[in-house]
Amino acid sequence: MEKNRLGIFGLVGLCFRQLFNRLAVWLRLNLWFILLIVPILTIPAAKAALYHTVKEELRDPFEIRIKSREEFRKVFFALFGRSFILSLINFIVLAFIVAAFYFWMGIEPRILKYISILVMYFAVMWWLCQPLIFPVLVENPELPLQQVFIRVIKLAITQPLYALNITFMVTLLNIIGIILLGPILLVIPTLNALISIQAYWAMTGAEIPDLIDPVAYANRRDKLRSK
Repeated sequence: MEKNRLGIFGLVGLCFRQLFNRLAVWLRLNLWFILLIVPILTIPAAKAALYHTVKEELRDPFEIRIKSREEFRKVFFALFGRSFILSLINFIVLAFIVAAFYFWMGIEPRILKYISILVMYFAVMWWLCQPLIFPVLVENPELPLQQVFIRVIKLAITQPLYALNITFMVTLLNIIGIILLGPILLVIPTLNALISIQAYWAMTGAEIPDLIDPVAYANRRDKLRSK
């Protein structure tokens, strides 16, 4: 399986190489993403479109099959409702966890406050799931939303160390982007997508295109599409 061949450091190193090798492609996708998140309510759909298009670009190593603008636009509208509901549920879960934590911390007697520790475990699990939600969604666009969450949770539970490393890296990149602002924001969302999508592939044993001979990979993909 791919996850046995590629550890977390190898994955992150691969993503940085991909970022610089095809920087023009990722900057273009990132610009569309930034423009589309301005209305706020379109953030989930823009994120789904970004992750999908990054995924398809990775599977087109010679950049001859994918028309990125069409892919981005198609998925933005196709997954608008599903991505919005998915993100809303995700936010509600977080709000419930935060409310539960403050409730149990403020309750008497004191011994009941220790229940807040259990709430913290749920908070950590929620955090570990974040980088995997959109990769699962764009790889399985017809999957019921409850099944999307179930698959994400199963991955986080069965491979907690890998999920922790990926989540920490994505969180760190977001913090760096917020602190530095400026031009670095032109690459952070796409870099997060590169890391999250290929981490999902590694965790599920799927092929990571850049670990395979590009000619053989492209030929095999063409044969599969022609059937």
